[in-house]
Amino acid sequence: MTTSSHKINDILEIKALSYSSDGFAVGRHEGYVIFIDRGIVGEKYRIKLIETGKSYGRGELIEILKTSKN
Repeated sequence: MTTSSHKINDILEIKALSYSSDGFAVGRHEGYVIFIDRGIVGEKYRIKLIETGKSYGRGELIEILKTSKN
């Protein structure tokens, strides 16, 4: 199993691709799964990582870079 190079407080750009069963938007950055509170599928965000694990992390929305067409 590989470990992620993502660290808490990293600033990333990510597109929300789907929703989790808990209602979080889900995106990927370099294959690493990130859950985004209040995210909308199709939107692109600048986020700050607030939690990291081996296979997934949680991001805090900083800025909406591109809105959804919906």
